[in-house]
Amino acid sequence: MAMGLGIVTEATVRFYPMDLIDAQGPLVDVVDGRWVLLFVDSTTFTPAALYVDAETATLNAAEREVRLDTGAVVRQGVLYDPAGACVDPDRPKQLFTRWYGFGLSFPGPEVFG
Repeated sequence: MAMGLGIVTEATVRFYPMDLIDAQGPLVDVVDGRWVLLFVDSTTFTPAALYVDAETATLNAAEREVRLDTGAVVRQGVLYDPAGACVDPDRPKQLFTRWYGFGLSFPGPEVFG
């Protein structure tokens, strides 16, 4: 019954449990050779993923934002570059779902963690 975020690409089918994303704060993982930021959106309280050029991310809980090591920031699910300009996001195909639903829809997925 675990909730989480599933990511599906041409080469990868991976499930990220919500409790891991929530407990560890924002995560940066590699999917098909690209960095992917996984975080809990402060507006919807659901997990989300964005392709980024950063290797690490930290949560600034007071300001409800995710700060990337490149200086970029994610606020309310929107990515801003270091200068503060809104960036058109590049997102992997993602699905907020329960584990069993993802596993039935995409048999044999990887499970992060």
